[in-house]
Amino acid sequence: NAHYVFTKGQKDALAAEGINAEWTENVTDVLTLAIQSGLPILILGTTSVVAEIKQMRANGYFDIISS
Repeated sequence: NAHYVFTKGQKDALAAEGINAEWTENVTDVLTLAIQSGLPILILGTTSVVAEIKQMRANGYFDIISS
């Protein structure tokens, strides 16, 4: 989303504090990354994230990953 910008400088500042940060294109990618790593996630985004998750729910995505 053009209204939210996560820069390399912000990622580097987090890394300096021992916090890993990854940038992904969409919620599906971040959830896949979280499932693969087994680590908790924090999604920073805008209201478009809510719409994307609602669409994923309507498409049965969460039924698939909870199986």
